[in-house]
Amino acid sequence: MPIDHPDGIAPISISRADIKTPIDIQKQTINVEIDIVAQTLAKIEINIASSSITLNINIAAAAAGVTLNVNVKSQTANINVNIAASAVTVNVNISSQTANINVNIAASAATITVSVTGTAQVNIYAQNVGIFLQPEWTAKEGTDKTFNAEGLNKTWGQYAAGDYSVGAGKIVYITSGSFSIVSNVQAEYNDYFYGLARIQRIVDATVTDKANWGGLGGGVVTFPKPIVFEGPCTLRYIIHNRSDKAADMWLTVAGYEE
Repeated sequence: MPIDHPDGIAPISISRADIKTPIDIQKQTINVEIDIVAQTLAKIEINIASSSITLNINIAAAAAGVTLNVNVKSQTANINVNIAASAVTVNVNISSQTANINVNIAASAATITVSVTGTAQVNIYAQNVGIFLQPEWTAKEGTDKTFNAEGLNKTWGQYAAGDYSVGAGKIVYITSGSFSIVSNVQAEYNDYFYGLARIQRIVDATVTDKANWGGLGGGVVTFPKPIVFEGPCTLRYIIHNRSDKAADMWLTVAGYEE
């Protein structure tokens, strides 16, 4: 259906049981309104080459399933989609330097998966929504990391340590650490036992302390800002005895890897 209208305005109304309508429009400014009421909508192909486009599509179909594939390649695109249906699956793939997406979902149960490289703001109002923070999500998915070191019968200044190699292209985020230090013999259980825990980053034999904490009998720390180990590097975790008696020590450092 070629269109040659002086104003570039083409109202189209189609009512038929079986329709195939290829439309090819080339104009600088176009307003296209399509209202279709049909039992069977076989195929509509729309190819628009234009610098400015406003496209409103309203589909009322008797069939239970409607599939709408939209591929937009444009410097600036504003797409408003309003769907009222008992079950909706929407897949959106956007490759753009700047993207603003407003999604309003009113549903008793909603599952939303969002993967963003950049900055994202998501506001959800629903009767049943579950949100996982990154550490919780990695624990659920089994991609979390837990590192342990054990030192038995360690005297003053002695320590137990472990190393983890972070490969190139990988990042380890450490979110918490804890340790315990106790007497090595029963007769000294009531004495004071101090421990010092450390987390270090090693690159080409250069050692950098990333965190240190201590405690009497043990200590726990949570990092509001995770400690970042971007590979390639070595993550080292250490527990020191700072008591004048022999002690048994255990250290746990936890986080996740991307």
